[in-house]
Amino acid sequence: MIRVSLPFIGEIKKEEPIQKEDAWMVELIGPPPTSKTEERTKRKDKISDFQKLYLVDGLTFGFVNYLVHKIISKILFTGDPEDVKIFEIWQDKINLRIKLEDIVQDIIVCGGAWTEMIYSSVDLEDIKIINPETMDYIRDNQENIKLDDEGKFLGFVQEINGRKRYWYKDRIEESNNVLFKADKDEDLRDRIKYWKLISFGESELGISFIKAVYRSAIIRSNLEDMIGESGFRGGGIVAYLTGEPSQEQKRNLREQLTNITSRNIFLLKDNIKLSTIPIPELSAREQLLYSLADFQASGMGVPLEALLSGTKTYRQDFINKMADMEARIESYQARLAEQIQEYIIVPLLTLWKRKGPVKVQFSSSSTHTQMNRSRVIATLARRGLISRDPELELHLRKELKLPTSIVEVTLDSWIKNKKESPQDVTDKEIDVT
Repeated sequence: MIRVSLPFIGEIKKEEPIQKEDAWMVELIGPPPTSKTEERTKRKDKISDFQKLYLVDGLTFGFVNYLVHKIISKILFTGDPEDVKIFEIWQDKINLRIKLEDIVQDIIVCGGAWTEMIYSSVDLEDIKIINPETMDYIRDNQENIKLDDEGKFLGFVQEINGRKRYWYKDRIEESNNVLFKADKDEDLRDRIKYWKLISFGESELGISFIKAVYRSAIIRSNLEDMIGESGFRGGGIVAYLTGEPSQEQKRNLREQLTNITSRNIFLLKDNIKLSTIPIPELSAREQLLYSLADFQASGMGVPLEALLSGTKTYRQDFINKMADMEARIESYQARLAEQIQEYIIVPLLTLWKRKGPVKVQFSSSSTHTQMNRSRVIATLARRGLISRDPELELHLRKELKLPTSIVEVTLDSWIKNKKESPQDVTDKEIDVT
């Protein structure tokens, strides 16, 4: 919808049609939407299966943790210097980085993360992580998310031990008892936040990173058990008996073979021969294991070579794969930063009665990406395309976790002096020493 308004004099009566030559206000308003919103993800996935796979399968565990640490790298606040300082103090107090790692872990494994924002009258005191298995939106009989008159979801429901707790706009209920009523101009639904990275456009629920690769992971896990069991049994001692020995002979032989070592000496009859169980050929099965692992790696967006050293690949192919993964990570970080802005930064600026602006960004944790970025900055500086100033230096110091106190003082003085650049920009290539 686009509105272009121009000032006009006088009053235009509703019953009089507006002529083109007399119109001082032009409105281009699209028609209201006529489509009905229907939740595409009507039923929650069986999250417990994804969580179990994460806990018992080493490769899945590695993929998830690798993505978590890549997405939640270094957290930087940018914007008004005074407000940025306040946010940096606040994030240390609340341990924001650890909270975000837990949130992203739930997003990757379960499709989304649920949090309760614990507010006081002047601050966001804590972010409580809620088990995704227990939470959902309030739904109707067709499993669609219920909406209120304003088109916003009606509320949330949490089920624990057979009891359901509902969050509505004006109240929190459990077993038809009102536990809490909203204050004036308060929306209790704002206390619950749902985080996601991948979802359908019109869906409120996110999609688990594990869901699409779950079948491949289960097949590979079962195959690993079978290969491990056969490899473990292979080489074991086996006795071949001719005829039908007595139960006592069988029992005695079994007891003797149980504790067999290289020092044991056996005197056996001709009808008893000892040998070893053949060790199975595992090369073809090993290739199948790596193929299934590669399917899972592709689905989760992580090169298999980043976690397993047994794969054969060319170095250039690996570099290209890592570059593609970094681009994907940047996309996830942008989506997460947008939710941090909406769920945390904007409410806190309102509580603190500060104008901002403040934004959050994530720096890359990849050594290769950091080196390329440092080369670009150094090249621009040498060629005079960027000038050295305390604002730039403070940002770089924070990113590299270097001391910042003196630069902060310099920046305050620099701002008071109307941001006069301490270094003239020239069109000649220079070396700053």
